[in-house]
Amino acid sequence: MKACFTNDDAGSVPNVKSVEHFLTVVEWLDRLGIKGTFFWVPKPGAFERAHEVWDEAVREVRDRGHDFQLHGLTHASCLEFGVPQPSTRRANPSPFEEYESDPERWEREHTVERLLDKIREGCAIYQRVFDDTPTVFRAPCFGVCSAMYEALAQAGITASSSRGINPTATAYTILGDPSLRRWAPDFPCKPWVEPPGVTEYPCTEDLLIRGVPNDAYEDRLDLLVSELGHVLDELGDDGLLVFGSHYHSMMSTWDRTRPLLEEVFEFLADRGVTQWVTFRQHIEQRL
Repeated sequence: MKACFTNDDAGSVPNVKSVEHFLTVVEWLDRLGIKGTFFWVPKPGAFERAHEVWDEAVREVRDRGHDFQLHGLTHASCLEFGVPQPSTRRANPSPFEEYESDPERWEREHTVERLLDKIREGCAIYQRVFDDTPTVFRAPCFGVCSAMYEALAQAGITASSSRGINPTATAYTILGDPSLRRWAPDFPCKPWVEPPGVTEYPCTEDLLIRGVPNDAYEDRLDLLVSELGHVLDELGDDGLLVFGSHYHSMMSTWDRTRPLLEEVFEFLADRGVTQWVTFRQHIEQRL
């Protein structure tokens, strides 16, 4: 079985420390022999400063065999490309409150024409930085709508990874409610096709989005292993496991996150994950 290690928000924070944290994760992946796919924000706030501190680093990392794909345009709102999954509301109600306060505004924002403009602008910035074109898209906060898929198809992007499999478990790690520590998937684990022809690759939840608390190492390890076991059971031997993470969350408790993830990778190897690929490699192999 193949797996893809994905990591969100590269390029989003315009300071040198964030780049250093990102590079720490990259160097760790290199030591493990894993090439990651980094979902990169092309037009963050403080645009010029962000590109000044990030561009050289991301180009050098890409030259080392890692992959960069689009993560929205500005990532200024979780509603940038649609509304997140309803099950995420319990842990992150603010996007829903923002939408409900002015739904007409967001309906105007979520037209094919408006979203296509954003995607094309992101692609143009990507071309300028990487001298290439993106092949996969991930919406901020997994906020999507049907018009987003239409816009992606018109922009020539036929793969998305913008759906989280089990946000209920993520809510457990944030809220601490033991009733949420369960397998309650919103979507199937296998990819499906959204009209008019965009393949959606659902992603495992980032269960370390708040880091690894001092007293929760074994709990988080057990939770990750349990979640991944369910996903692997459904995917079968020929599936692609899409593993979700955020570099800044990893670095918040790096001394605990790093060994925990290494134990998780050992579990995956024991379960038959024999190859780590980038998203670009996977898409190209399917063509």
